[in-house]
Amino acid sequence: MQTLNIMKVLANTSWGADRASLMKIYKSIVRSKIDYGAPIYGSAAKSILKILDVAHNQGLRIDTGAFRTSPISSLHVSGGEPSLELRRQRLSLCYFYKIKSVEFHPMCSKVINPIYGSLFSIKLSFTPTFGFRIGEIIRTFKIQDFPVVVSINGPPPWQEEHFGFIDDFVHFLKQSTSDMIFQKLFL
Repeated sequence: MQTLNIMKVLANTSWGADRASLMKIYKSIVRSKIDYGAPIYGSAAKSILKILDVAHNQGLRIDTGAFRTSPISSLHVSGGEPSLELRRQRLSLCYFYKIKSVEFHPMCSKVINPIYGSLFSIKLSFTPTFGFRIGEIIRTFKIQDFPVVVSINGPPPWQEEHFGFIDDFVHFLKQSTSDMIFQKLFL
C-alpha cells in the first residue's frame, strides 16, 4: 500500500510521470510482488484475495487516471491488465506444466494425481490443494490434456561445437574489399 501512495505522488498531473511510465512502475514494483507465490496463495480465502484485488484495482486507477467510480472491468480494459484471478490461474497453470515437465519433481505425484479430491468434493470448507485447484482450472477452461516433453536427449544447442555452413565472404577483408565485390557475391 505504501508503494501505491508513492505512485499517487508520481501521478501528479502538473509534474508527474506519464501513463506508460506509471504502468511500468506498477508492473515492476507492485504487480511483481502480487504475482510472487500466486500458485501457492491462490487457495487462500476469498476475503484475503479481495484485499489484493483492491490494491490491484487502485494501482490501475492511478496508472490510467480513472475516477474512483470507474467500473473495475473498464480499468482492466483501459490498463491492458487481466484481473488478478485470471493472472493467478495463468501463473498456476504455468507452474503446473513446469512440474509436469520435470519427471522427478518433488511435487509431481502430489499435483498430477491428487489423492484428496473426494475429500474436497464432500467438505467444501477445507482449503483445496494446488492439484485440486489446477483440476478445476483445467475443467473451467476446457484444456485438453497433452503430453509434455520430459527430457531432450543430446547436448543443449549452446554446446554444439561444429556448424556446417558455406561462407563465401570469409576470404575478403572488409577494409580492403570493394563494396561492389560484396554485392556481387551476395547476389
